[in-house]
Amino acid sequence: MICKQCGAQIADELSFCTNCGANTAISKPVECAPEPPVQKKKCSVSDLFYRARNFLLSHRVIAIILAVAIFIGLLGTVTNWFGLNGPGTQIANAVRRTLTAKSFTVEFSATAQMGSGLDRNTQKVSGILQVSLDMKNEEITLYAKLRQSGETMEFAIYDGFMITVEDGRIYKEDIQDQLDDFFDAYEEALERAKDMIKDGQVDWESVLEMIDEDAYEEASETINFKKLNTSVKQLSKKMNSSLWLRKNAGYRLGLKNAMKTHTFEPDICDFLAAILPIFKPAFRDRDVYRELQDGLDELEDTIGGLDVTLSIGTRFGKLRRLDLTMENNGIRVSGNAVFSKIGRTRIDTEKLDDLLDEAKKY
Repeated sequence: MICKQCGAQIADELSFCTNCGANTAISKPVECAPEPPVQKKKCSVSDLFYRARNFLLSHRVIAIILAVAIFIGLLGTVTNWFGLNGPGTQIANAVRRTLTAKSFTVEFSATAQMGSGLDRNTQKVSGILQVSLDMKNEEITLYAKLRQSGETMEFAIYDGFMITVEDGRIYKEDIQDQLDDFFDAYEEALERAKDMIKDGQVDWESVLEMIDEDAYEEASETINFKKLNTSVKQLSKKMNSSLWLRKNAGYRLGLKNAMKTHTFEPDICDFLAAILPIFKPAFRDRDVYRELQDGLDELEDTIGGLDVTLSIGTRFGKLRRLDLTMENNGIRVSGNAVFSKIGRTRIDTEKLDDLLDEAKKY
């Protein structure tokens, strides 16, 4: 099949172009029709992978990844400044140590269930992800294998290429420009991050200007940032208080085989309602604060029946396991990720070299 967006030759069963990422579903309406089941199944892994691929290579996701990484480091740093060592600090530091290790392996699975009895529909995706990341030398190697309903797909980022193995065929795409953008954005964020904490206080101007040049000036009309720092300090204390977390987030701590398991079963709306008053002194405009309160009431109407359970396992100060379950109105979604070989993951680069050579045939 020929992609109508860029003219590249691609496999007929794909729903996204491997060259430009364009949706090709319009070109092949039969493939994703409700029947026959085999064709419907063929769409699933391809769609999942190519949507994830386009998402990961977008500038938006680069910003999200950087923001999350900086937030985690920021949370750990701030709580350390305050001399706290409760659940919040332990979790933040464990996540940071794992994600900033030069390599790690993740085995993951996700399951979605809808309906019950004979009408129950269950979908499951599982796989393994290996990451080797050297930010200083701007080197990244990644290998992943996805499995769903008997289908398997492999993909990798290696030597500036995205490699995809699907249905016995191998595709490659030069993504060096996207990788250069990622490392440039990381360096810029790293420089800004150095100025985010000063004398135990968050420099909100640096934080907000990283998001948008005018964000700090606009936010200053509503927020008193000096008082906001006081609120952040109070929140840090709450997040490091097992008693407060038990009351407001359904927190409990388990210990087995040297692994600490921090489990949260919060009522989301009650949890947010407990946090919001901490920040009330920081609002210059009380009307904005009242609007947030009203927003919580509307949120209660929307997700009031949502049940959430989050478990975070740490061992020797590093993140080892994540389990998340959400259930509402007969729909249950669960997922887990197990982190291993942190700092010791070795990716088979000889295999990736062979895949790159093989991809030249297509």
